[in-house]
Amino acid sequence: MTGPIFAGFDGRWAGEFDAPTQQEHRLSEQLVSEFLASTILVIGAPMYNFSISTQLKAWLDRIAQQGLTFNYTERGTVGLASGKCVIVVSACGGFYSHGSMMPMDFQEPYLRGFFKFLGITDLRFVRAEGALKGELERSEGIRVAKAALSRVY
Repeated sequence: MTGPIFAGFDGRWAGEFDAPTQQEHRLSEQLVSEFLASTILVIGAPMYNFSISTQLKAWLDRIAQQGLTFNYTERGTVGLASGKCVIVVSACGGFYSHGSMMPMDFQEPYLRGFFKFLGITDLRFVRAEGALKGELERSEGIRVAKAALSRVY
């Protein structure tokens, strides 16, 4: 996300940008429109270094647009994208939903906070943990994730 791309969110500066930046503005408009038109979103989000990937972060930056997905008010921010269900399907090399590594999980709290900021409270997680811990742990993580799939929707 660059300053000129971010500046295009409100549309006031459209004629002041070069053609490649205007193309980026159109992409942002398309992505936020698709997001707003959806009622159920399924997001694939592998955990990278305890958090989300840069690709997911870039998408989140494009859909967080004042006046479209949230507003600032005298009483604080108000999310404008309520009524959606977000299902996050994640894979982790270790175990972060319990145990000693739980405090290192910045992915789930970040995504919960971000979507709550947009007004979305129906957020569900399916996690396959232990992918880097060995065949037995990986198989168990996949089994747990598959069982969770039947409960998310």
